[in-house]
Amino acid sequence: MPDIRNTWVNETMNLEECRVKCLNDCSCVAFSNWDIQGEGKGCRIWHRDLMDIRQMSESGQKFYVRIPALELGRHRKVLLLVLLL
Repeated sequence: MPDIRNTWVNETMNLEECRVKCLNDCSCVAFSNWDIQGEGKGCRIWHRDLMDIRQMSESGQKFYVRIPALELGRHRKVLLLVLLL
């Protein structure tokens, strides 16, 4: 996972609520569950650059990166890239 200094956390949101919050926040660059135990819970949203990315657990974690479609040469929607770290 990236450095967490530029993150926002909500321990009660589910992943869908986290996704919606990220998509409605222009400064959101990525999101994931805050607590990855079990099926995961909570929300962690990254702002600014993703720095110092590293693997945190042997089982991995889904990490969603927000990429503007204009950078991909497509429509003006947003693509979420899912990485298993």
